[in-house]
Amino acid sequence: QVCRQQLYWFRLDEPQHYPARSPSFILHSAGDVDACYGFPPIPGEGSVKIATEQYSVSSQPDSLDRQPSLADAQRLFHELVAPHIAGLAPELVKASVCAYTVTPDSGFIIDRHPHLAHVTVVSACSGHGFKHSAAIGEALAQWHVDGHSEIDLGSFSLQRFL
Repeated sequence: QVCRQQLYWFRLDEPQHYPARSPSFILHSAGDVDACYGFPPIPGEGSVKIATEQYSVSSQPDSLDRQPSLADAQRLFHELVAPHIAGLAPELVKASVCAYTVTPDSGFIIDRHPHLAHVTVVSACSGHGFKHSAAIGEALAQWHVDGHSEIDLGSFSLQRFL
């Protein structure tokens, strides 16, 4: 499944209310209908990146709408961001769209290709692979250099989908 996500950079309105060393965050609406996540501001940028995280609407990669929606940005800001985060203005500095690939169980795929002996299939997807990239890289390096990994990769097998 491919899920369209929108990324928004909202202008810092009151920097003193939004510390530069703030943590990353995840916000959920009632019933988890809407969710977003964000990062600390990049020094000198004057904005904070906040992105949607939705898995209920599928898209096709070839016809994915690459235009961010101003209406969606304003709804997200007023319904999720403004009630919980001080120091941001509803003004967009920039916006973009990306696509998450999502497996049926929302997990990674890390396995040897079933028909090609020297090919490893790695899909650290479902919207959270970037957080695990260092460990996945280390495990794959061990697997290919030493023949095994200190991290058990069995739960990421392609066999779980058969």
